Amino acid sequence: MEKNKIVEFIKVKLGLLILAAAVLYSVVSVAYSHLTFEAPNVTTVKIAHWQLEAGFRESLTNLIDDYEKLYKDKTGKEIRIIQMPISEKGYAQFINSSLIGGVAPDIIEQGIATTATDVSYIARYFEPLGAELDKPNPYNAGTDLEKIPWRQTFFDALLSRYQNELQDYYTIPFSMFTTRIFYNKNMLFQVSGKNTPPKSFTELMDTFKQLDEYNEKNGTRYLGIAGSKEQKGLFANWYQAPFFADTIAACDFNMDNTCDEYEAYIAFKKHKWSFQDENRRLSFKCLMELTEHFPVGWQALNREDSLFQFVQGNGLMLASGSWNASSITRQVADRFELGIFDFPMVADHPEYGKYAKSQTSEAGVGGGINWEVNSHSANKELAIDFLKFCTTRKNNERFNGDIIWLPVIQGATSKPILKPFTPRLDGYPSLTFKTLEISPEANLLSEGLSWSLFAGRLSLDEYLSKCTELYEKNALQGYHDKLDILKRRLKTTETIANADLALLMYGDNKEVSVKTAERLGSAQGQSLDISTNEGRLREVVNGEGSKK
Repeated sequence: MEKNKIVEFIKVKLGLLILAAAVLYSVVSVAYSHLTFEAPNVTTVKIAHWQLEAGFRESLTNLIDDYEKLYKDKTGKEIRIIQMPISEKGYAQFINSSLIGGVAPDIIEQGIATTATDVSYIARYFEPLGAELDKPNPYNAGTDLEKIPWRQTFFDALLSRYQNELQDYYTIPFSMFTTRIFYNKNMLFQVSGKNTPPKSFTELMDTFKQLDEYNEKNGTRYLGIAGSKEQKGLFANWYQAPFFADTIAACDFNMDNTCDEYEAYIAFKKHKWSFQDENRRLSFKCLMELTEHFPVGWQALNREDSLFQFVQGNGLMLASGSWNASSITRQVADRFELGIFDFPMVADHPEYGKYAKSQTSEAGVGGGINWEVNSHSANKELAIDFLKFCTTRKNNERFNGDIIWLPVIQGATSKPILKPFTPRLDGYPSLTFKTLEISPEANLLSEGLSWSLFAGRLSLDEYLSKCTELYEKNALQGYHDKLDILKRRLKTTETIANADLALLMYGDNKEVSVKTAERLGSAQGQSLDISTNEGRLREVVNGEGSKK
């Protein structure tokens, strides 16, 4: 009896103790989190991003720790910079809602969220950085970059970060990225007897043929390419875009090396291209030749699936970016010897070489991991100062060196493993040929048709025929809709320019005159684009263009 009472007493008391411990833990956790984010008498700067790759947060923490110490030594005041890592799935919702609600972090990584990427929202929520970028970075004192404007210390002078519509800079990059093909050296030698990767598309396809023969002979099921939805997109960049170089040249009315939605539609009405053109057919045939060596059902696989297949030694090749070099190297470990090579070009191919004569150049590659500063932040000057600290040659080199990424500051060196990822400077300029992007409906439906094509549910003829129908049905309305967007952006530019004019007339800021002139020039340029595109549309709608 006494024993039962003791057991019952322990059960009751133990339950109460567990409950009390849980409550105490919750209170301490909430208090700690509150002190971490809003410590009393400490200025707090929050920085939001979605980079959950191994090493990123640790590398950024190292810079944060150094900056906090330097700031305290210099000012005698404490500052706390808090990272807010958020998964890609929830990033857009968090950024959009926090910006609209007025509670957004001080520094935000650009991307995914509409409010962080659309120029209309950028003008509303983020700080223009041009004035700061024109000044030297104070943290470069004592180096050869000491007297150079902050903007000029970046590898491309931030040309890729300039917002034409807003006539200013709004982002500061930390890294840059290129894509290459990783391969299993042991497997390559096993199936082909070669120690070097293929240098041409013909050699690449011969290697896959040798792998198929090896699998049949030995009963193995090695994959030529550890493919996925992401892999298809990576290969398309190199094995579809070059086929349109001549077409883009014929349709590029303003000679900016791209064929935007407006130019593509006008050129279509003038019969300068069609969906049945041979180069378009061959571009799909080329890409489909590659996807034949993807795993069965690759359309449903994601990048983690393809990466797992490769690092486990089940795939000969994997296309990925420099952002994955460190992760892939660590995961492969001692399983096999890892190699990296550039995408073989199709110039030697008897059929494809007629159109794709050269690889696409990477000379125009821009910076990545782009940070924006919340213009409504109470600590925006401090946020900008932190970004300056992070983008000295020493700090940018260390940040990227820890993660094994490519730095963006002039003179900063990268790890030897990244040598194959050095941007290629020869070849075609970056090729852009926008067709079905002219209409959200056409773009969405064509994407679905594309998956049906690669799944074998549509023939290439059927696919191209349906694309033609989509384009003819949606392009004209899409053209008008995009013109309306241009007009709304013009109003935004004019509003900002008028605000600058007011400051120039009634304020004492002398620097605003330069920005005013730039924005007024941008407004004139946008107005000219609108009138030009409207004029071209009237021409083809009236039937004049089709006669030329």
